[in-house]
Order: sequence, then structure tokens, then C-alpha cells
Amino acid sequence: MNFLLDAQLPTILARRLTELGHASAHVSDWLTTDAPDYAIWNLAVERRHVIITKDADYLVLAQCGAATTPLIWLRLGNCSNAELIAFIELRLDMVQLALAAGEVIIELR
Repeated sequence: MNFLLDAQLPTILARRLTELGHASAHVSDWLTTDAPDYAIWNLAVERRHVIITKDADYLVLAQCGAATTPLIWLRLGNCSNAELIAFIELRLDMVQLALAAGEVIIELR
């Protein structure tokens, strides 16, 4: 699985996902952190990455027919990086199954 993490997520999460066997990058690896959502979306489509974000604005892109790349929407309030990483790790198997089943919007609570 290839993941692209949105700007508000920590770069350490991308490194952890890579350690777990998933090629992962942070948006800051290729774009400025203030890049518009559509630019990040287009980058993910071009590079065939799954977007991971807390930003509900991506739902608009996904729901208006642009769902050419999967979206993982994190519904998690403010927390430490360690809590965020643990949250993702606990749900990673389920995410992989949902993606394999063709889900394009995965909401994690």
C-alpha cells in the first residue's frame, strides 16, 4: 500500500507506515505544506497513493466524482503523535481489507 499523508499529520507517521511495509510519504516531501487540497489530490492520483487526512474537505473531492484515489479520513481529535500512530496501527489490517474490497472512502473513528 502507498500512502500520502496530508500536511496536518506528522511526518513521523509516514516513517512508521514505511517501517510497517507501506511506502509512505508526507505531502511536504513533494509540495509545500500550504498546497491546496486539489494539488495534493492530483499528486496522490498521479503517484497512485492513498490519501490519509483529518481534513473533511477531501470528502468533497472524493464524493464529486473525483474518487480516483482512495481516501482514509481520520476522525480523531487532538492527540499525541504516539496516540495517532497507535490509532492507525490498530486499524491498519481493517484498512487494507477495505481497500482490497474496493472501498474508496474509509472513515476511521
